[in-house]
Amino acid sequence: KLDNLLVAFSPGASGIESEADYFFRYPGDDVVDVLGLDHYYENDASELVRTVEIAVAAAEHRGKIPALTEFGVKRGLSNPLVDVEHWFTRNFLYPLAASPKARGLSYALAWRNANTEHFFVPYPGHAAARDFQAFCAAPQIVLEGQIRWLPNTED
Repeated sequence: KLDNLLVAFSPGASGIESEADYFFRYPGDDVVDVLGLDHYYENDASELVRTVEIAVAAAEHRGKIPALTEFGVKRGLSNPLVDVEHWFTRNFLYPLAASPKARGLSYALAWRNANTEHFFVPYPGHAAARDFQAFCAAPQIVLEGQIRWLPNTED
């Protein structure tokens, strides 16, 4: 009897080629509030955009909230195969913003920072820090601290 809990369905993006692939193992509309996916990649964002478009379309068809429930550089920002200096803008923000369908995302959640060897959001002084600041300042991005929460008037 909870009325303040949202349940997300968020499969890994690997292998999702269609809406039918996306809904493999879906528990049902009566259980799920958020249709998302988890996606980790290196430099090529084309699969990210394609799978986000699938999830957003599925959410629209079912009246659900579309989300990127986890995202980040595959193996973290210490991955030597990634141009981390511009990853958040060039390899994440700009490709998603260029897609009218992908712009329908309600939120995107960057994965955790476990330690200085395994992290997904740059720390001050890291090579990606300046780009991450530009990403956060982009007009398409709203951070939690920028949301004006309305008081609950039902009490």
